[in-house]
Amino acid sequence: MEIKFSIEDHIGIIEYERLSMVFIQGILDSRLSELISFGKLEANNDREVGQLKVEENREFLALFYPETPIIDSTIVRTNDGVVSIVNYSLDCKKSKKIASRQSAELELKFQEDVPSSELIDIIGSEFAVVDVRAYDLLDSLNSLPGFDLESLFATTRYANFLHLYKGLTERKSLKLAKERYISSI
Repeated sequence: MEIKFSIEDHIGIIEYERLSMVFIQGILDSRLSELISFGKLEANNDREVGQLKVEENREFLALFYPETPIIDSTIVRTNDGVVSIVNYSLDCKKSKKIASRQSAELELKFQEDVPSSELIDIIGSEFAVVDVRAYDLLDSLNSLPGFDLESLFATTRYANFLHLYKGLTERKSLKLAKERYISSI
């Protein structure tokens, strides 16, 4: 199967079989840390929110929408105010809806060339190399009794979220993710 790319209303979409990466890029005057202190980007019934990570030139926030099909989301804001929202899911339609809602929540301003060709190149190459291989591996496990692609995808993405963005150990993250998404284990 081939990788498909499209842009719809400022939303970039990369798809491979059922896997989709939906992304938006815009301008945000406020820092993510400021928005969090004002009560935006909080956890709610629909999403979990990781710890804000602050690096030299950017802020990074991971969000996880746990209802299957899950949405694994990241929001990055560089020091010059450029924001990228990237959502991974097995449901492109749901992912686009969440990305639009996130964009509205952040009140992103769009430029003419959004998403930029630089972002498209970075995301596209990562998707082709890392995400497609991971998807194919999970899809190959799909034939094992008691497993399905959706629960395997949700388990791996949620365990990663808990470990990297909530600070849990790898063992605890995987245990909680399996308990949540794979009932036969």
